[in-house]
Amino acid sequence: IERRVARLRALMAEKVLDGVLVTKEESVHYFSGFRGDSTALLITPERLLLMTDNRYTEQAQLQAPSYDVVEQHEGLSKKIAEAAQELEILALGFEGGALTCDRYEQLKSMLGEISFDTSLSLDALRMVKDADEIAAIRRACAIADAAFAHIITVIRPGMTECEVAAEMEYFMRREGSERPALTTIDFGAVYEGYCSDITRTICVGRADAHQRERYDAVLAAQERALAALHPGVTGIEADRVARDALAEKNLAQYFGHGLGNSLGLEIH
Repeated sequence: IERRVARLRALMAEKVLDGVLVTKEESVHYFSGFRGDSTALLITPERLLLMTDNRYTEQAQLQAPSYDVVEQHEGLSKKIAEAAQELEILALGFEGGALTCDRYEQLKSMLGEISFDTSLSLDALRMVKDADEIAAIRRACAIADAAFAHIITVIRPGMTECEVAAEMEYFMRREGSERPALTTIDFGAVYEGYCSDITRTICVGRADAHQRERYDAVLAAQERALAALHPGVTGIEADRVARDALAEKNLAQYFGHGLGNSLGLEIH
């Protein structure tokens, strides 16, 4: 948490701000360790405040020991404005993608003379994962892998997608998942806030020759892309390897999606 906050404070200095308001749920988790909702962080060069309601104060004190936990009773926006004024903040940055227009206008009016005009995207600060994050993602993937191995023994002709999804979620929760990251067979688990995102194709019944041919082509494209991965390879370059492999089978025109996506506290 200390290293993450240090990077945020460096961004704050670069943007000539003396405070940043963090409201996106994934960002609150990333910069504090807290795992609830209806919460905001107010970060300055000297102070770390976590503002929440009485449902979460005990949880916040346990999960975010670096922060001063401030309990709000009359609305989160009012408490944010009061805290910013008490800290004598002059210019407060915010996550533009995480504030509705109504909440922004409400805060701006409550903040008075405090400048509230600098929108920030903090997602880039989360791009490079540390060892704990990688371990959590690996555990989420392991849960999802186990769920897939289980579900292919359960699926029968006539089952609905809802029934399959319910069985998968039940299995993943027993294995430690907090919630499903996705449902159907484009699925994943969430472990300590970190997501896995896995797509698997199965055949209910016996696959015919056409289905096997298409499956094998996609599998070969995936394996070729995996073999090409190493530090420094971009997502676009890896995507091109898979796309070229499918082109050899005259299937690239059906590859409408991308090869993969960034992964972490958010599924995408």
